[in-house]
Amino acid sequence: MQHPNNAEVFQKIKNGSSYFEVDVIAGNQKHEVKIDAASGQVLGSKAENDSDGDSAQLQQAGVSLRQAVSAAVAKTGGVAKEAEWENENGQSYYKVETIANGQEYDVKIDAQNGSVISAQIDKDDGQDNDGARNVNG
Repeated sequence: MQHPNNAEVFQKIKNGSSYFEVDVIAGNQKHEVKIDAASGQVLGSKAENDSDGDSAQLQQAGVSLRQAVSAAVAKTGGVAKEAEWENENGQSYYKVETIANGQEYDVKIDAQNGSVISAQIDKDDGQDNDGARNVNG
């Protein structure tokens, strides 16, 4: 049985066509699957060994990707655009990008308890957090 926390989902557009890239960790393998957003057809897939140990850390998360996305959407009132699990300085969290009223938000959700660590409007100016501002509420 697969652990519910073992996936990252990205929506991408290439040559005018929208697709989802789903990265799944199963055992010590990382699988990348590309899925056409309109038809649901699998466009391709590849697998590689999990050399950085993410699978073991991700399986310790107390919150699933679905729960993290739900928390981010509830915080911003938008729809999810991209979500991924990250581990930075020993703290694991989900980074969820949402869009609400034409504005893009970056939301960090604690992977252990599901609380919102931060929510910022993304100014999309190429700067890491320098061009973002906090969302109150």
